[in-house]
Amino acid sequence: MNKGTIQLRRLGENDVVGQFDCGDEDLNDFIHTDASLYFKVRLATSYLLEDGETGNVIGYFSLAHDRISLTDFPSNSAYNRFRKQFFAQGKMFKSYPALKICRLATDKKCHGEGIGAMIINMI
Repeated sequence: MNKGTIQLRRLGENDVVGQFDCGDEDLNDFIHTDASLYFKVRLATSYLLEDGETGNVIGYFSLAHDRISLTDFPSNSAYNRFRKQFFAQGKMFKSYPALKICRLATDKKCHGEGIGAMIINMI
């Protein structure tokens, strides 16, 4: 596989993913059966990395909207330290928007080739 030919594509509501096996049955099942449903009901959006020469899916990741909330921290002071480190001073909110990586997997045939690191760098 030539890394220069890898293409990124958003998985749509009616898309079907062909062969893909990362070695984890839950991750395989998600991309084969659940990812399109999650897209349809707006729970998560999945993106496929495809080998541009063969069209094979070599990896995928799914993203969902989330939040970082005051209730996620053991104390108000821990939350305030986090907030001051990552957000501009000003109005204090009880939560901040976030993007969650729900799932990330690479096909077994590509393990050890840096595809997972490539995905993380893209996100």
